[in-house]
Amino acid sequence: MVKICNRVIEYSFYALFLLVPLAFTSATSELFELNKMWLVWALTIIITSSWLIKMVFQRRILLCRTPLDIPIVLFLFFQIISTIFSLDPHVSLWGYYSRFNGGLLSIISYILLYYAFLSNFQTNAVAMVKKSLFSILLAGKKKNKALPFYRNCQVSSIYCVFHKQSQIKLLY
Repeated sequence: MVKICNRVIEYSFYALFLLVPLAFTSATSELFELNKMWLVWALTIIITSSWLIKMVFQRRILLCRTPLDIPIVLFLFFQIISTIFSLDPHVSLWGYYSRFNGGLLSIISYILLYYAFLSNFQTNAVAMVKKSLFSILLAGKKKNKALPFYRNCQVSSIYCVFHKQSQIKLLY
């Protein structure tokens, strides 16, 4: 049963990465966001259910600890408090029209997917998270100026098209 759960989790993540960008339907008036979020929520339910079944059969809790645990828990706590005391709890829970990925349900889905991914794949997940955080934090301190340059161009309505790593073409 554990092997089946591992396969379901693995292929559900493949489906998540492959199908979410391609999810469109003409049945709704909102072509992009809602359809993608329903797919994310459905795959989150499948992945989380398989993960819980796997934990029951292995008789242990599979939860990978990372340096982001405390910030994630604090963020989720304040998101729940904000939803409870919101002027419009429906919007706080589901998100608002044309942006359904800002509500409490989507935040919970993303957190569950994060921990399910880290806890179910056999790589050194904690080292991977630490390395990613370290490289993101140091990106501004190194000599790589392409990202701040690109951001400043977007703010000033100049769009950059990168042809090669050494060439930048500006479009007005």
